Amino acid sequence: KSYNKASMGDSSSLSTLLDYSYDNYKADKYDLIMWNHGLGSLGISSDELFGSDFLSLNELTESLSKSKFTGKNKLETVIFRSCLNSTLEMSSIFVPYANYFVASEEVTWGGTGSKALSFVNDVTLEDSGVDVGKKFISSYEKSLETLAAKSGSTLDESFPVSTYSVVDLSKINELENKLSIFFKSLNLNLNYNNIARVRSNLYQYASESGCNDYDTVDLYHLVNGLKSLSSTKADDVITALNSAVVYNWSNNDFSNGLAIYFPYRSSSKVRN
Repeated sequence: KSYNKASMGDSSSLSTLLDYSYDNYKADKYDLIMWNHGLGSLGISSDELFGSDFLSLNELTESLSKSKFTGKNKLETVIFRSCLNSTLEMSSIFVPYANYFVASEEVTWGGTGSKALSFVNDVTLEDSGVDVGKKFISSYEKSLETLAAKSGSTLDESFPVSTYSVVDLSKINELENKLSIFFKSLNLNLNYNNIARVRSNLYQYASESGCNDYDTVDLYHLVNGLKSLSSTKADDVITALNSAVVYNWSNNDFSNGLAIYFPYRSSSKVRN
């Protein structure tokens, strides 16, 4: 079916895709691949043809809540073939609508359409959401190796900060609960300078690419850096985080699967 040109940043565009797929292709499991420019915790699908309009978290919620993938009829796996979308904020949006969440904390690099999605040919009916996520990540890793080889280098040399993870969305509410308890236990009046120092020393995703707009940092390293301020509650967060991130591929030692928005370099963009 052909539709008139429409913005990918309009919630109704996603709704149209979800409804059409469900109504016309009956299956036991459905996976959703989001593929376009990622904007960290702000959203995804920045459409240059429509003034860079993008799907915000509220618009994603609007589309998903109106779809048929609610209640017990959840999407099996949601894959973000996009930059910077493996954040706690983005994953929490999908908790009521999907079982697994696959995304990258860092900038991702593209190839041709067929290569980016070729992992679909390896998916079997018996695969779980975790299996699908791992096959996608393996395919992405191979695509980076191919891109690097064209310039006579290795993946680590060309793409020194690469990472993708599979998250069990049923564990996100518990993680958010433990995180809230931990943050509330920190005395800002006494520890503001310590917290600011820890944040300033964390790797900020996309900074290697020269972009500081999205202010996301690895959640594990943030909590671990603040652990001395509330040790037991920090351990509770880390335990919940390790439970939520069921698979993490990374070629660096500071990416543990989920990032979090913490304004610092682009604090002027907090309003967005």
